Amino acid sequence: MICVCIGVRNRSSMLLKWAIPSLNRCERSKDEIALSICDCHSDDVPDLEKKIRNLWKGKLYYINTKHGFNRSFAVNTAVDQCEQDHVFVSDADVALPEDLIDLMDMYVSA
Repeated sequence: MICVCIGVRNRSSMLLKWAIPSLNRCERSKDEIALSICDCHSDDVPDLEKKIRNLWKGKLYYINTKHGFNRSFAVNTAVDQCEQDHVFVSDADVALPEDLIDLMDMYVSA
């Protein structure tokens, strides 16, 4: 399983518009992709965790921290909380390719 790790602070609407829908379009997504979000106390979208869970039906790791946003902190926290051996770090406003798992498999087995 691959864990897509994202740190966010007030880019929640982009996360909901781009990253999560693109993960839903990935081949084999729900069974082979976990999503790990570190939210540094976003206030742009109310009930962000609930909205993520409404969109993403796969494995989700979510933490909301009051720590000031720092990309390194947020990404490292997202990576630390996931339980998978393989991680893919992404930004909230990126549409991921439908063949993400195949691409990751290619690099992992190389």
